[in-house]
Amino acid sequence: MFIPIKKASLVLLTGATFFSVTSLAQSVPVLEKHWSGTVSATTADLSKKNAPLTYLDTSASIEILSQEGSHIRFLFKTPEFESIEIGTLSVDGKTLQIAYQYGAGTYHIDGKKMSGCGVGRVKKLMIKTMTSAWCDEFTSSK
Repeated sequence: MFIPIKKASLVLLTGATFFSVTSLAQSVPVLEKHWSGTVSATTADLSKKNAPLTYLDTSASIEILSQEGSHIRFLFKTPEFESIEIGTLSVDGKTLQIAYQYGAGTYHIDGKKMSGCGVGRVKKLMIKTMTSAWCDEFTSSK
C-alpha cells in the first residue's frame, strides 16, 4: 500500500515495516540563449521514383525563447525560414530532443557546441510533400 506524503516522497507499508522513498530531484542545466551555426539538408519528393534531390547548406541560428527546467521553446532561423520549435533537455544537459510542426530531431550538447540530425516534411505549393533529412551544428555565443 502507498501513502502519499508529498510530491517528492511517499511511504511504503509492508506489514509493520515502514520504508521511506524520496525522489532525488536533479538540477537541469540552463542553455545559453543564442546559438549560431549551419544547417545541411537533403530534400526530395519521395513519392516519385528517381526524384531529384535538393540540397541546402546555409547559416542558421537558435534563440532560446523560454526554458522551464527541461522544457524548452526556441526559434530556429535560416535566411529563408523561421520556425518555433520545442524540446526536452535531458537531466545531464547533453541531449535535446526537439519537435516542430512537421518533423523531429536530436541535438547533442558538449559545452558550447550543439549538433544533431533529424527528419522533416515540407509541403510545396500545397501540391506535393517533400521529405527532408537534415544535420545542424551550432556554437553558443558566450
